Amino acid sequence: MLTVSAICAFNTLAVNPDSTPSPPTANLEQRLVFFTKVGLLRAFEDINASAPDRFPDADAIRQRIAALPDDLQPLFAAGTPESTALLTAAADLRRTILLANPLLDFDLVVARETDKLGLPANFHSNSNLKKIGYKNRIMQFSIHGKVPDRTLFSPEQTRFIGDFCLHFDADRMLFSMPTDKDWQVFEIRLDGTGLRQVSPAIENGVNNYDACYLPNGDFLYTSTLPMVSVPCVAGGAHVANLVRLYADGSVRQLCFDQEHNWNPRVLSNGSILYQRWEYTDTPHANTRLLMTMNPDGTNQRSLYGSNSYWPTAFFYATPVPGSSTRLAGISTGHHTAMGVSGS
Repeated sequence: MLTVSAICAFNTLAVNPDSTPSPPTANLEQRLVFFTKVGLLRAFEDINASAPDRFPDADAIRQRIAALPDDLQPLFAAGTPESTALLTAAADLRRTILLANPLLDFDLVVARETDKLGLPANFHSNSNLKKIGYKNRIMQFSIHGKVPDRTLFSPEQTRFIGDFCLHFDADRMLFSMPTDKDWQVFEIRLDGTGLRQVSPAIENGVNNYDACYLPNGDFLYTSTLPMVSVPCVAGGAHVANLVRLYADGSVRQLCFDQEHNWNPRVLSNGSILYQRWEYTDTPHANTRLLMTMNPDGTNQRSLYGSNSYWPTAFFYATPVPGSSTRLAGISTGHHTAMGVSGS
C-alpha cells in the first residue's frame, strides 16, 4: 500500500523513443552524466554526516572513490571490456551512494516520459506551446527496481501533458493538457483510473493550466481569463493569472497582474507560493519574483525582497518536505525556456 512519503511526482523525464541502437557505453554515459570524483565524495560525506548508519563501511567507500580516475572520458574513448568494467563500477558506486540518502526513502516515482520537453519561454506560458506533436506519457517507475515500469496515462493525438501536482494523499494527481479547443487542468488517480477535467471550460480562448491542490479540496491554477497580453510581444502571449476553483464550481480570480503568474504551491504554513513577473517601471528581465499570499488572494507579498540580478527567475519552486525555510526550483535567465538552467 502506498503512503504519502512513498511516491514522488516529477514533471519531466526526457527520453528519445526513436533512437537507434546505442553502443555499449551509451547507457553508462547517461548514468554518469555530470559525474565528478570530487562531487561524489562530497555527496558521500554529506550523507554520511547526517545518516552514518547508511555506511557502516565508510572507510572502504572512501577508498573506492579515491581509486576512481579523475577523468572518465579516456575510459569512454577506449571502449574496451576493461574500461567498460571500470565505468560500470563507477556508475554502480555512484548509485549506491546517492540512493542511500534518507531523502530518498521512497520507491515509486511518477514522471512524464517524453521525446521533447515542450517548455514555454519564460515570457510565455502553456497557451503559447504547440498542443500536439509529443510522444509523452505519465509513467510510474521504481527507483530501487522493486516493480516494473507502467503507464498511467497516454494522451490521444500526441497531446502535451505536464505541470504535475501530486495530491497530499499521494493517490491522485493534477496535470495540464490541451483539448481540441483550449488548455485545461485534468486529474487522474495513480492506478490510472478516474480521469476527469477539473477546470471548467468557460469559453473559447480561455486557457487553464499549472494547478495545485488546496487542503480543503479547492484548486488553484493559472488562467488566461483576464484576456490581456505581454506588451513586448505585440499581444502574442496571453497573460495567465491565478484563479481559485471552489467546490461549487465557481471560479474567482485572485491575482490581477499585468504579467504572468506561474507555479502555485502550498507552503507548510498554508500560504500559497507562486512566481509573479513584474514589468512596469522595473528592469523586467530580473523581476520574476517569488511571492506568497493567502489562499483567498489576500496579503500578497514578495518572498524575498525585490529579487536580485541573479537568479533572474526561479521556476517550479516547491517547498522541501520537512522544512519551512527551504525551496527547490530551477534558476533561469531572461529569454530562456522555463525549467532550463541558465544565467
